[in-house]
Amino acid sequence: MDHEPMRRVAQFRRTFDGTADAARPETAAHRRTLLAEESREAAEALEDLARALRNGDDPVTAYRAVAKELADVLYVTYGTADALGIDLPAVFTEVHRSNMSKLDEHGQVLRRPDGKVLKGPAYQPPSLDTLVTWPPPTP
Repeated sequence: MDHEPMRRVAQFRRTFDGTADAARPETAAHRRTLLAEESREAAEALEDLARALRNGDDPVTAYRAVAKELADVLYVTYGTADALGIDLPAVFTEVHRSNMSKLDEHGQVLRRPDGKVLKGPAYQPPSLDTLVTWPPPTP
């Protein structure tokens, strides 16, 4: 896959983790732990930023922490895709196509009261059958 972030995390895996094996349950369990940890840290950084903004404090440190934690989430996400042999850029493109089909029949966005975008009548789920196959290719 020709995607710079994926190439970089593949380099990290080869340097620090060795080989990956998507068929080993330990691989999925380890990646779940990493994603949960990084997601929690990103959520905490976002809460720190919200608190600083609510209190009128200087948000710069909290804002930079959010940026770092978001990068960590991406790093672990790309690393998980690499370890499992998933072409994440291709899957992302297909999910984006699907998400853009959520508009209603008038081209309007439908939202829940909390702001989450809802699926319109023309919604088309992502088609991953040709993009994600088992067994995956060896990274």
